[in-house]
Amino acid sequence: MNILSLGEKIKKLRKEKNMTLKELAGDRITAAQISHIERDKSHTSYELLEYLSERLDVSIDYLLETKEMQSKKITDNLILESEIYI
Repeated sequence: MNILSLGEKIKKLRKEKNMTLKELAGDRITAAQISHIERDKSHTSYELLEYLSERLDVSIDYLLETKEMQSKKITDNLILESEIYI
């Protein structure tokens, strides 16, 4: 499990769904804007996050999860796994 930024999450999900930038953008925004978001060069509004979460079939909470929250999940999972072996 990797710790991902918002843009990295969006790009990963888009590629997993074999979507192009244009397909993800739809008629709401441009492919160039999606590219900027994926490269963490642009911030998004909550409304745009709702749109992207629907298009990518994930929760907004997943997209907004901070790197610290992701680190804690990874650490908790590693602790649980190690306890199995002890």
